[in-house]
Amino acid sequence: MSTNFNTTDNKYTFWNLLNQFTKVEIPIIQRDYAQGRPSEAKIRGKFINHLADALKHRNPIELDFVYGMISENERTLQSLFIPIDGQQRLTTLFLLHWYAAWKEDLLNDAKDTLLRFTYETRPSAHSFLNLICKETIPQTITTFREYFINEARWFDNAWMLDPSVEAFVVMLDCIHDNETINSTSHLFKTLTTTDVISFYFLPLREFGLNEEIYTRMNARGKQLTPFEKFKSKLFSAIEKNEILKKEIEEKIEYNWVDYLWPYREKDVFTIDKYFMNLLRFIVLITFYERNLGEKRKKAEIDLNDEDQLVSVFDDADSVKFMINALDLIPRLRESAGNIELYPWENYSVRTMGDILEDVIVNNAHDEATNILLLYAAMQYMIKYKEDFGIKDYLTVVRNMVYNTKDKSQREWPRLLPALKALTSDNIYDLLLKPDLRIEVIYSEQRKEEIRKAGLISKNSCFKSLLQKIENDTYFKGNINALLDGACIKGEVDYDTLEKLYEAYKLIAQDDFYEVWGDLLATKVYTQSEWRVWFDDNYEKNPDVIQLAKDVMNHGYNIEKVLLCREQKFITKMQTEYGDLSEVNQPKQQLYLLYILSRRILKYNIWDFFTNDCYRFGWLKIDKSGFSSPFKCLNDNYRMVYQCYNSYFQYNRGLLDNRTPKVLKANGAGKKPFEKLINFAKGEI
Repeated sequence: MSTNFNTTDNKYTFWNLLNQFTKVEIPIIQRDYAQGRPSEAKIRGKFINHLADALKHRNPIELDFVYGMISENERTLQSLFIPIDGQQRLTTLFLLHWYAAWKEDLLNDAKDTLLRFTYETRPSAHSFLNLICKETIPQTITTFREYFINEARWFDNAWMLDPSVEAFVVMLDCIHDNETINSTSHLFKTLTTTDVISFYFLPLREFGLNEEIYTRMNARGKQLTPFEKFKSKLFSAIEKNEILKKEIEEKIEYNWVDYLWPYREKDVFTIDKYFMNLLRFIVLITFYERNLGEKRKKAEIDLNDEDQLVSVFDDADSVKFMINALDLIPRLRESAGNIELYPWENYSVRTMGDILEDVIVNNAHDEATNILLLYAAMQYMIKYKEDFGIKDYLTVVRNMVYNTKDKSQREWPRLLPALKALTSDNIYDLLLKPDLRIEVIYSEQRKEEIRKAGLISKNSCFKSLLQKIENDTYFKGNINALLDGACIKGEVDYDTLEKLYEAYKLIAQDDFYEVWGDLLATKVYTQSEWRVWFDDNYEKNPDVIQLAKDVMNHGYNIEKVLLCREQKFITKMQTEYGDLSEVNQPKQQLYLLYILSRRILKYNIWDFFTNDCYRFGWLKIDKSGFSSPFKCLNDNYRMVYQCYNSYFQYNRGLLDNRTPKVLKANGAGKKPFEKLINFAKGEI
């Protein structure tokens, strides 16, 4: 088929154009059909009247220029015309030609030519124009809208959500209601054999969905959204893979719209934003999973650049992952949605459903643990059709990822394949396989997960207990310290672990409020030459676990355990120093002061840990109002402790509101150490 044109005299009718090409395609990047919009009634009526008068009186009119891109396939002899300017006029002319053929019962003869005109903006528009040429539509109808919605079985009412389909129907009713058109005889013959209605056709030499098209489109008033740009560029990139392209074309307008629809904000009737948010997650994962940063010598990807987004879909596997990820939205929301991954958190993102919603609605890609967990859930669902093992799988992955210190994106090319290798519907069995290679996961946590899998393999009752402890706010998936505390002859004992955890929960009430002061002399606290501070990971400190064991072994009587500890400590200090006033180490002094404050003087706990601060510095007594019962500190001057939170400001001097009450003037009372000794003997 030849498509050589004389550009000095390219006057065409619509019928000429359809017979010139195998297909005339309104591309995906074009805007919706506007002349049929309900809001354009006045302009539409005027235009149809103009066409109707020309046809009735055989008075020729010209509709300006139509231009676009041409593609020819020399092997198949097929040609394609893609309009850049003229879409609206061509669509109206198509509907007019179709109506004339329908009205005069000539559709059977005309349909092969009419079917060459097609819309690719959405599958709904494509299907509608195709089916009105193929289906039988009775000529007794009152309005096309009423017939399509209420009677035509082939018509999907959801198509009316497509602005183009709605506009097609409105335009057909406008033509149907035009008295001049209905009273004109031989309408179809006039349209197809004369040049009463014509336009000038200007073909562009180069064919391709390049940036020039987008520039032209925007210049004509259509501001393409990132979603529309991405969609067009993606289809162009995967054009050779017709199977995947067809699948995406269908799903992007129907299935995926339905899946994303529930995430819309009030009064929002498109899902473009939500699609792009989820797509950015898919691209981010694909970029690092394929290690494209290293391969392309580009460390990061710009998630707001459509060209970079499309660039990761340069192979079939990446496209298939995108399809799978979008297909999984309902399953992720319903099957895995209620799996609580962060039961210890108070903020809104706690479950897999929360993570998915955060990504779709808020474009949340910054929290590495969430992104990696969502990826893991998708990999599980891609691999398995049933989800009976997904809770165990995500629990183990959560434990590993949450407690892996370096989750930065530079580690993702190694982390993502490791998580994929972990995908199993029986994760605990997989962990015990000797050939499993997941070294990138934080080694201590990896060993712990294998240890727990071993316990479950020996006694299935362990699973629910372990998962309950893992979900505790103080453990967050890492429970090795408690497992060590529950060992008998080197083996974790189920009953001991259960009882130890109950004791631990007792001492941990109100963030260890009742027992905190009794941890001052333990390894929970570290002392230096200038300050005393507690371990940030204090919840799992061996001395905290030992305290829980003591409580367990003494009938869960916390008061009895603390009293015994305090009395033993006082006795030990007396034996070591002879005179308690000679005690000169910070942690030892602080613990004695705490016992004095709470047991002897009956001060409130906040009188010791002032301003809710649990770290201590110290300063020389250089003004009145402060006192210390100890002779010196670290073989230095007599000092007064100051409570602080994160940073101790030495230059501010002694502050009353930073000083434990026991160290203020007369705060320790008379003969404090004599009273402590009597307390240790049980005499107080």
